[in-house]
Amino acid sequence: MKHKQVRNVVVHLVKKEGLSIAEEINELYVEIIRRRLEKSNFTPQQKVEIINNIITLLRSKK
Repeated sequence: MKHKQVRNVVVHLVKKEGLSIAEEINELYVEIIRRRLEKSNFTPQQKVEIINNIITLLRSKK
């Protein structure tokens, strides 16, 4: 396994109908994700990949 490589992204969702993706993400989780990305040693490209994976998972759950 390569060091500092994205292996898995897990997104916990709250089931609420009619909300946009932005509304589904609790601000607490946004803050946690932001802090973890800032503290990580990931490259900017890896950080973008993580965020894209989160967005993809959210869209696929709709």
